[in-house]
Amino acid sequence: MSESWPRLLGFMMVSAWLGCGSSDSRSCKFNSDCTGSQVCKMGTCGDSCHTSADCPAGQSCLTAADQTKVCQLPSETRCAFNSDCPAPLVCAVDQRCRSQCQDNVDCPLGQVCTTTRVCAEPSQVDSNNNLID
Repeated sequence: MSESWPRLLGFMMVSAWLGCGSSDSRSCKFNSDCTGSQVCKMGTCGDSCHTSADCPAGQSCLTAADQTKVCQLPSETRCAFNSDCPAPLVCAVDQRCRSQCQDNVDCPLGQVCTTTRVCAEPSQVDSNNNLID
């Protein structure tokens, strides 16, 4: 029995480690820290995207600090202050962490640059290009 305990413990540790690899919230520093097609963005593994349609349901595509486009995790969405958002995102008037922009070209494909200079889905802005709360 004493020989099987270390083996069982080792199996449990490897299983737990592998389980972490499939989680969207795995911490990372480099893309190689992530599994499959995920990329390291703002310290967390996530899916890359061109538009929000490339992201899992309920997630938006946004621009990371290195200008790559990545899917925003639900845990990265809500905010009250800019400090609540992972850099380079800012807390917009609708209390969502969003990418900053000067023009539509700064946003992921299909999104628009609002009057408050953040990227949003067209369905999230009114006819005057203001974010809808």
